[in-house]
Amino acid sequence: MELDNHILAVVEPAILPTEIKMEALSEDQGENVDKQTKEIGAFEPFILCNGVQINITKLDSFELDLSGIMPLCTIDFTDSAFGVDSMPRDGDFFTVLLNSKHQETFKSVHMDFDIIEVNSDETGGVILEGICKIPRMYKEDCQVLDTETSLKQLELVVRDLEIGLATNVDSTDDKQSRIQAYETYQDFITSIIEDSYISDEAFVKYCVDQYYYLNYAYYGNVLCYLLFHFLLIHVLYLLVLFLALLKCHFPLLKLLFLRHLLFLLYIYYQYVVLDWNFC
Repeated sequence: MELDNHILAVVEPAILPTEIKMEALSEDQGENVDKQTKEIGAFEPFILCNGVQINITKLDSFELDLSGIMPLCTIDFTDSAFGVDSMPRDGDFFTVLLNSKHQETFKSVHMDFDIIEVNSDETGGVILEGICKIPRMYKEDCQVLDTETSLKQLELVVRDLEIGLATNVDSTDDKQSRIQAYETYQDFITSIIEDSYISDEAFVKYCVDQYYYLNYAYYGNVLCYLLFHFLLIHVLYLLVLFLALLKCHFPLLKLLFLRHLLFLLYIYYQYVVLDWNFC
């Protein structure tokens, strides 16, 4: 495959998180340009909820979880700045900015999170749990997609949701029409990816990252790449042990040499004799 091990952006996200506005802090006069608004959110999270900034000195913990399909964020804070009307509730959302001073190396994270759970105690502590806010992601819809590959259909869906698409798949062999029969867009995306076909040896996974890209990744080439380098390291290590045994005959060196030799013979047996091939 042309994309091979590289996950590249195919569609750029059009979704815009909540704009963060603040005073210019004298930057319009050229004063302290590099030391004020450019540093906001660079050393600690900048969090905005219902128009109220959560004071960083009141923030007890912050967690951005990217291990699942959708980004999750949990914040624990103690703050009395919220009034009756601005107090976070289920259905509200909060905005997170993790500002990067080196955009060439790391992009800034700027994302809205729908509040899915609010917990508070008598001491004024508040815990907010949020999930990445993508309008209509959990909305049910009914539509028919014309006969096309799953990759093309996935591209149509992400454009409709205004999120991005990043993948190392350049084509799939699975042309068919699809029906979204009053199911959520997330369930529809999951069904498209689960039904996608690249080859008998390939398997795919997907997730939405902190930059609003839906990552659709094919793992066959990546595993082959890792296996090749893993075996190469073992072969080099075996060669080093062999050269060491030519000069000295320590029992431990013989044991290590025999262990790695048996391991490589086992891989050879699985790959060549039993035709264990997923690449």
